[in-house]
Amino acid sequence: RAIVSRKTGAVERAALLVLAAHSLMDFDLSFTAMWFVLLLCLDWDGRFVTLKKGGKRALTVFGGVLCALSVWIGAATAFSYAGNADAALKLYPWDTFSAAAQLTEIEDASEMEAAADKLLSRDTALAIAWDAKARSAFSGGDVAVMMEAKRNAISCARYSLEEYTDYFEMLAAAASLYQQAGDDYSVQQCLNEIRSLQTMLDALADETDPLAWRFPEQPELTMPQEYQDYIEAAGL
Repeated sequence: RAIVSRKTGAVERAALLVLAAHSLMDFDLSFTAMWFVLLLCLDWDGRFVTLKKGGKRALTVFGGVLCALSVWIGAATAFSYAGNADAALKLYPWDTFSAAAQLTEIEDASEMEAAADKLLSRDTALAIAWDAKARSAFSGGDVAVMMEAKRNAISCARYSLEEYTDYFEMLAAAASLYQQAGDDYSVQQCLNEIRSLQTMLDALADETDPLAWRFPEQPELTMPQEYQDYIEAAGL
């Protein structure tokens, strides 16, 4: 027999609405913990109905399929949390977290770019994938593509100061190489881009809600002294 609820209570209804509203702005039901919260909101009180023979068979098949899927995805997730990205991806090739972790271990530029493109085909908002494309382009001497990829990475992780400092280091290295080659125009392009980094952070600070500055862990939106020294030495 199965329990069927005739009417969801006001408390459960309110909790479900809050959960749905929260999912629109933050993480959703892709996390197992959120499903447990959802289960707590369900109203299990109600009348009893007896399932017919066909209904029992269908319910059994559905339950078996659901269990198999749970074991499959659960095993892949367990490998992912254990740090075994290779095993996780063998079980579940669409595991974005494991693919991202595996991406950081790739050294060959062409393989890195291929893996990054594969990730971006699923989700274009992955900063780590854009970072990989930037490094691949930089290693191949394509500074223009590197710039585009790093700007995309920053747009995906605007509050990560590490993205800005990583970009600064790449630009400084590119400017040095261009200077050695006597390419003053490209040197100036790199310097202009370097100068724009703090401007981007200042604009982000202006957009940030004042409430963010009241927390102990405030956003870091100032480039390090190394950047300031470089700016002064370059006369920017």
